[in-house]
Amino acid sequence: MTFNEPKMMRFLLLLLMINLKPVENLKFELLIGKDISHAIKTLNTDYNIFDADLGKVYIFQFDNSRKFFGFNYDKIVLGVDKSNVIQTLSINLSEYFDDNFYKLFTSEYGSPSKILGIKSRKKIGEIIDSVEEEGRRITETKLEMEEVTLSQDPLFVFWIKEDYQIKILNRKKGFLKGSELTFSKVTNQI
Repeated sequence: MTFNEPKMMRFLLLLLMINLKPVENLKFELLIGKDISHAIKTLNTDYNIFDADLGKVYIFQFDNSRKFFGFNYDKIVLGVDKSNVIQTLSINLSEYFDDNFYKLFTSEYGSPSKILGIKSRKKIGEIIDSVEEEGRRITETKLEMEEVTLSQDPLFVFWIKEDYQIKILNRKKGFLKGSELTFSKVTNQI
């Protein structure tokens, strides 16, 4: 058997490219309840750690956008308890979820347990944030929720599974426009 250097180099380069390609539609729910070291190995990117009251927050930032059911994201936020066990995993999707995302997502995770929209809003108060040079108004609002359909622009969509739950928060307006998808331990609270 002879060693063919150019063929071997192409083969090794192909293996390297396969291993560097970002994985799409990771099963993020499998990280819930696991030690943070599992996420560090799986996500394989730089991260920052911030102390929180009940544990730590890990923010994983990707150099290149990744896809989750067709939508782009470039960071993942993990909430970890004092024992280094992952409690929550949040992804900020670049867009407000649409019918295509919903069809793909429900084919994987089934129909949602609850879909909630805003029934009414009540302004409670307003403050001016003086941290920024110009300041900005921050309004505290109380929302009354009701069950709605997808065509009624829901604010929240929930799935409660046996070992985890999923929450999608939809924001169509403002500087945080898009959908935030959170996997967490089951709390049975909607």
